[in-house]
Amino acid sequence: MYGGGELHPDEEPSPDAVGLPESWIILEFLADLDPAQRLLPAAPALRAKARLFANAVETKLSPAFVPSVLGSTTTEPVLTALAALQEMLPAEDGFALGARWSIADAALVPILLRLRGVYGARPPSMQPGEAERA
Repeated sequence: MYGGGELHPDEEPSPDAVGLPESWIILEFLADLDPAQRLLPAAPALRAKARLFANAVETKLSPAFVPSVLGSTTTEPVLTALAALQEMLPAEDGFALGARWSIADAALVPILLRLRGVYGARPPSMQPGEAERA
């Protein structure tokens, strides 16, 4: 919730408060709150690339992750999705859009942390050595 004042555990949010339940919407909202941080680039082409990257995380990596964790599929779809994301990255620099951290990177980090945590436990569908490839 954003806005509307401080809440106590027994209180409902103010009608002035804004609920933001979607991750990407929250990221764009945070970028809008402080544009000087340039979390979402000013250049329209880079903004579009950030959205495309986040969309690939949402439509390729996220759907591949859950079935592999549940053991209903191999980890190959996860590795394929990670390879597709890797192809979207610039050849140089360390972030999704180049030299600066952006909301494109922020869209990927939570699932990367989940992948690391889960694959560290090695799901039944994962063959030895696949965690290192992921």
